[in-house]
Amino acid sequence: MEGHESMNKYILNQGQKMNTPNQSPKENALPWSRPEYTTDQDQYQDDLNIQKRSVFMTNLPAHCTYTVLFNGIRRVGNIAHARIHPSQDRKTTSSAEIEFFDSASVEKLFTQLRAGNLRIGFRTPFIHLNHTSIPPLPRSCGLSRVLQVAGPANIVSGAHFGALFTSVGLLFDIEGVRTLWEYPDVRCVEFRFSSYRTQAQHAVAILEEQKRRMGGGGWERVVVKFGPDPCSA
Repeated sequence: MEGHESMNKYILNQGQKMNTPNQSPKENALPWSRPEYTTDQDQYQDDLNIQKRSVFMTNLPAHCTYTVLFNGIRRVGNIAHARIHPSQDRKTTSSAEIEFFDSASVEKLFTQLRAGNLRIGFRTPFIHLNHTSIPPLPRSCGLSRVLQVAGPANIVSGAHFGALFTSVGLLFDIEGVRTLWEYPDVRCVEFRFSSYRTQAQHAVAILEEQKRRMGGGGWERVVVKFGPDPCSA
């Protein structure tokens, strides 16, 4: 049975500075180091890839949400990070930064734009390459901003995990949370974060740490994995 739980943003304020809706959750960024390269050419090609996998998108709807943004991006590629810059007066257009896992996704995005097949809401966006320096991502496959968690129904729920993430200070934007499947005693929920880099990978670490800390009580049956990004389908 498929359901949907509407969740916009969880913000924690426990004696810490609270992020405003316009702030990026940079506090969540993990330390990173450049991967080892076997040849100078590998490093050169990777540097080019870093520069070409991020775009800046303007002319978006004034009330653009992550649901609207991601619904307009299909058959492109996995999104590593996205941040919407809302309209200041909620009347003019908004903008967004979008980082993909590879440069091929950016090329597909531009191909759709040139063909007139890219619409965000009811607007055709303007897209420019974003040359801002961004950290490299792991080269392993299967990483995603989408997280799927299955386990006992009394543990697995969007509301429960949302509260858990918030309790440890994870700030995140969400496209949506839905129940993928459900039986009397077990359930699988899917979180569609706006970012793998600053949100989904940290959510995985939080859940794995919770499993280790609880040591039982049904948590040993909780399975956490990355799911397919609908922006690539």
